[in-house]
This record gives sequence, C-alpha cells and structure tokens, in this order.
Amino acid sequence: MIAEPEKAICDAVYKLAGVASVDGIERLLLDDWRMEREDLATLDIEFIQWIAPRYHRKSLTALAGWFSRVAKR
Repeated sequence: MIAEPEKAICDAVYKLAGVASVDGIERLLLDDWRMEREDLATLDIEFIQWIAPRYHRKSLTALAGWFSRVAKR
C-alpha cells in the first residue's frame, strides 16, 4: 500500500520533535524540506484537517493550521 502525499507529510511531521507552531511548520515545509508552496496548495487540505487531530500532537495541529491559513490566501 502506498501512502497518499497528505498522509506521508502528516506521518513525517508526527516523527519530528520541536515543531509546534504554524510559523515553525512553514519553515519546515518551505525552508528545511524545500517544498514548493504551489505544490502544497494542490494537496487535499480537508483530509489533512480531518486526520491531524487523530495524531494527538501539537505539530499536527500546527500543520492543519498552516494549511488553513494557506487555503484562505
């Protein structure tokens, strides 16, 4: 079984320590992982917002918050 990109990002963020803010998530995705904002905008934001609380981690709450902020732009 192959993970969808949204689930893979959530799993990767889950494994990290020390990223618990929306700004920290933005630095992680865009600077550290060098992901393109345009590519991230194509992901299923509703799925990320649905699954993030199930991880019970602040980092995933921040990830969902970042995607919410991006969706409003």
